[in-house]
Amino acid sequence: MINEYTGKCYAFEYSSWDNLLRYLDNMPPTVSNIIMVEKRNFDTTSRTFKSRYRRVLNLKGSGVSKATKLSHKVGLPRITDGIHDLLSLLQSAGVEQPVDILVLDVSDAFWLIPYMRAEQRFVVAKVNGKWIRWLRTAQGSRDT
Repeated sequence: MINEYTGKCYAFEYSSWDNLLRYLDNMPPTVSNIIMVEKRNFDTTSRTFKSRYRRVLNLKGSGVSKATKLSHKVGLPRITDGIHDLLSLLQSAGVEQPVDILVLDVSDAFWLIPYMRAEQRFVVAKVNGKWIRWLRTAQGSRDT
């Protein structure tokens, strides 16, 4: 499970608590659990609910989320926003005028945001006897 994160350089693994503390300049880390979160979506084809699971660093459980401040909430676009915009473009375009569409997959966008070294002690977990320090914003993190 963690090899996927360390292999992509999203996290760093320590075999001992002492090695982790040494990196953190003897500042004790806040240790969070990794939990599985279920997301259920209705599949119109099979007319059933399907579940997807993702691993999340539980910063709420360790108190890290409570200690952070969320200065603004970003409203993410929905698929209906794109459909509405496309229909508006098609309506305003001439019959001979093409409309180009660009689709971006930002499903891993959180992983592109690095933690500052001073923040890394707040994003630590213990998995299978090893200590994991996140280098990039993990699922479950609040906007910082």
